[in-house]
Amino acid sequence: MGIGYLGVQGSNGRMAGTVLKTPSFEGSVTLNNLSVYNLANDGPDQVSMQLNTVMANITLFGNSSYSFWTQNVIIYTVTTHQLSFEDNIWNFSSPSAYLSSNAIYSTSGVVYPYAGVHIAIGPTFTVQYPFTVNLYLNTSLINGRNAVYFNYSIPTIGASGTYDQVIFNSTYGMGANYSAPYSYFEVNGFQLSPVGLPYDAELMLGGPGGGTTNSVYGVNGTMSLKYMA
Repeated sequence: MGIGYLGVQGSNGRMAGTVLKTPSFEGSVTLNNLSVYNLANDGPDQVSMQLNTVMANITLFGNSSYSFWTQNVIIYTVTTHQLSFEDNIWNFSSPSAYLSSNAIYSTSGVVYPYAGVHIAIGPTFTVQYPFTVNLYLNTSLINGRNAVYFNYSIPTIGASGTYDQVIFNSTYGMGANYSAPYSYFEVNGFQLSPVGLPYDAELMLGGPGGGTTNSVYGVNGTMSLKYMA
């Protein structure tokens, strides 16, 4: 459950596709109270809150046709009030989902090639209700290479920062003066990605990860999903 932007909106009583390209998304969650439980989970009292986007026009080895699913994730444990961060990057450019070990030039995380995913673990905080968490995904160009920042802020405890800066291997095999084109986050209501999933943006509340679910017995809070125009 949450907010999803699929690039489709009403126009004169009909649904019409739109395309959005932006360098930055922000997902904000305020929780005043939350009650969850699912005994089938390894973390029965845990949920995730995820800012999910598709980063497009990424250059690898001089080829600017790549797209990746970027996830800035909160894992929250209701009973202990512990809140931790992690990110995932999945290859959206091919149905095989393979992610070569040299696709990423620099990161604080780890690439798992045959699982097709990059994972980095961020900090953990203890926060009491009510609290607000802001998740940010920002693209950049660093020394000619495409990059994405995984940022956060928790205003109620004065915490903020970048826990992962992923720089893609954009310039490998190219000339010394080569610089990759800028990448961006894309929402596209006209076509699906090469893996058959939408170019969309989401801020969602769900299970603690790995395809798990959870049962929400009570929740009081708000969500907002914003992009940079």
